[in-house]
Amino acid sequence: MAEVKKYGFWKTIPLSFFSQDVYRDVATRKTSGMSYLVVLAFIAAIAMAGLAAVFTLENIDLEKVSPIIMQLPETMEIKDGELILPENKPYLIEAEGKTFAVLDTSGEYTFDNLGEDLIIVATKEYVALYDTGEKDVEMVRYSEKIEDGFSTSRQEIYEFSDNFIKNWGDYVPVGVFIITAIFATLFHFVYVLVQVLFFSIVGVILNASLKLKLDYSDVFRMTIVSIIPVALMDVLVSYVLQIQYSAWIFVAIAIGWIVFGMTSLKKPKVKNIEQN
Repeated sequence: MAEVKKYGFWKTIPLSFFSQDVYRDVATRKTSGMSYLVVLAFIAAIAMAGLAAVFTLENIDLEKVSPIIMQLPETMEIKDGELILPENKPYLIEAEGKTFAVLDTSGEYTFDNLGEDLIIVATKEYVALYDTGEKDVEMVRYSEKIEDGFSTSRQEIYEFSDNFIKNWGDYVPVGVFIITAIFATLFHFVYVLVQVLFFSIVGVILNASLKLKLDYSDVFRMTIVSIIPVALMDVLVSYVLQIQYSAWIFVAIAIGWIVFGMTSLKKPKVKNIEQN
């Protein structure tokens, strides 16, 4: 077998896109390769945190918040476990041309009206929230969570928002970035690990069909490195370019890179040339 070149940790990442030599090197290593998962999780988390911070920075502006606040009822009060509004009619709260919340004591709106756009409905006895991720509705009764006699007004909410943005507006995006980065790193580490465990099945099949005789730890490490290009491209497309694409495309590309990595270990056939 030809001598295998040795590549460092960081050099492996860009070379994983195209170099068969680097996969031959990875196959001979004794480390688990889990450090690459940490790097991938951290990169994805920073991209996600950056998006969250930019979104917060763009929207923590009184000029953007005040039009929403001004759609609220002039006063709101909880009395005997019920919501009291100035008029017995629906108050529709809109943003970007879509109604996302309704305060209504008339009975015209209930939790049955919730959906992808309308995510909050406050009725006479409860407030209902629609979870767009879980496609589920959570209902909270005022009598269980809010002290009787609580009241507020549109003007109080406006003044609170104004003071908060003036005093803390510059710090909120930084806080959002840090908190998102921490939790997103943990999430993406588990997410990529699950992907590697799944795609390592393909590696095991290729290991048997190509007769490479690798241990599962070697296949696992090869799968991790094969996932690097796909995971980085996913970050670029999803978080930087913000383009939605089918998960099946991700699966197909990932399998293609695993095949590329595993077949790089196959010994080339040498033909005997007879001399006359």
